[in-house]
Amino acid sequence: MYCSKIYCSLLLIFPLLISCSSGDHPEPDAAASESGLFSLVSSDSITPIYNGDIEAGDFDGDGDNDLIVSGLSATGPSSEIYLNDGTGKFIKSVNDLANVENSAVAVGDLDQDSDLDIVLLGVNDSAPVAHVYFNNGSGIFESGSASTIEPLAFPSVAIGDFDGNSTGDLVIAGYADSEYLVQVFLNDGFGQFSLVSVDTQSHPGQYRHSAQPGDIDHDGDLDIVALYYSAQYRYQLRMYKNNGVGGFTKEATRNVANGILSEGSSSFKLADFDNDNDADMVVVQNATSFRHWAGSSGVLVNDGGASFGELQHISLPTKSAFFCVSDVDQNQTLDLVAFGDFHYPASIYIGDYLPESRLVLNQRDADSMTISDGVIHGSAAGACTFADINGDGTEDLLVTGLSIDDSVPLPEESRRREAFHIYINNPG
Repeated sequence: MYCSKIYCSLLLIFPLLISCSSGDHPEPDAAASESGLFSLVSSDSITPIYNGDIEAGDFDGDGDNDLIVSGLSATGPSSEIYLNDGTGKFIKSVNDLANVENSAVAVGDLDQDSDLDIVLLGVNDSAPVAHVYFNNGSGIFESGSASTIEPLAFPSVAIGDFDGNSTGDLVIAGYADSEYLVQVFLNDGFGQFSLVSVDTQSHPGQYRHSAQPGDIDHDGDLDIVALYYSAQYRYQLRMYKNNGVGGFTKEATRNVANGILSEGSSSFKLADFDNDNDADMVVVQNATSFRHWAGSSGVLVNDGGASFGELQHISLPTKSAFFCVSDVDQNQTLDLVAFGDFHYPASIYIGDYLPESRLVLNQRDADSMTISDGVIHGSAAGACTFADINGDGTEDLLVTGLSIDDSVPLPEESRRREAFHIYINNPG
């Protein structure tokens, strides 16, 4: 099974350890956070972005994880590749990638030459664009044919083997011409793609949507789950079952968490929460009004037949949210880090949102819920990924988005700044 986005093997069963952090605190140095799970280290060489994406992979074949970071920087749209020196320090690579915002990135070997290629979608000069970049093996990328891939606004993209031929296919979702599209592109093995139109939905407006691969019916192939904004102004889950060779059957549509996610844009991530080899999901409402500031977030557990149960509530950031998962504490279960804005109606920031983070550590055999002392800055409208960047065998956390700059006086909104944070994992 092939997929560049983490969607499997996440176990998220109560009791949980939850660490909460807002963006409104001084910048800690590495020593200040050594006592926790993470140490904050310098990321000065990396241009921070928001409204974008970040992915890690060994682009230059030297055995360590490099980065692609794409989105809106302080000076405009940006897409850059950063090569790792093996110790977690990054140097900007010379590559001619399209500078895009509202971007989505996927990384995988698309032409079967044993190196990692890149799919990059986003908006450039107010127009959606789509690019496939092929790696020469040393981290230098050349633009390949993406003529069959329709550029979409507010896109998502993931790589997975949908037709069982051990090559990286694509699932792309987004908005075009008043329609929300879910499309699969099957790979011929050499980086040439043919379109399989999975679904087209009349759409009331331009909102960010997402389609992700995962085995939702426990039959060993990759299905698709899409979250889209319906004409009834409800976010809904739509599931598409794979017949094993890249053909999809649309299953019944349901409102997320029985319709409680009703306004704004919502976010979700597929993962095997209960360790039964099918894809469950974590889901959050991104609130857009005061009366929805608390949001509705938590876990939807799959019963193995692509039927999701009642929402198991977890308090997560409610606006401009994003997630990443890894076994942070190395207890053989994957954990969750969630970022986004959280509303504080009783604080001095009345009517405003603060970027926050939630570290949810899965302790399957624990008897109680405790608070982690990890230090993670709040962030919103960004992206995160886990990757071992210093070669110690543990996955570190990389986050980019909008954080609070305490050196800037109130009002709160003007204190938001693009920020890139690197946290070295210290599970021992």
